[in-house]
Amino acid sequence: MIAELTLGFWRQLTTNAMEKTVWVPYLHHAFPKGTQRSHVDHTIESVNTLRNRIAHHEPIATRSGSPDPAQVHREMLNILNGIAPAVYSHVSETSRVRHVLTLRP
Repeated sequence: MIAELTLGFWRQLTTNAMEKTVWVPYLHHAFPKGTQRSHVDHTIESVNTLRNRIAHHEPIATRSGSPDPAQVHREMLNILNGIAPAVYSHVSETSRVRHVLTLRP
């Protein structure tokens, strides 16, 4: 069942509306001490926006208001490193995202 949940569902868990009911009592424990919910929310929102643009075959490098793919990737990896360093290491070693980003026109 969890595998069927959308990125949009997970993204909502970090919103301001969920601060008192989800972030404070539970979710903040998954992150390093002092991690700001608003920073995590902003990053996940950027990832979700970029993912949706890619999924709908929309331009991502030239569209006004689009998140910068390289910046989103860096921020996403920073959050991943905070919550799962071993997964971060694996993704950093095996991901081709940086290489693909250098090839963009």
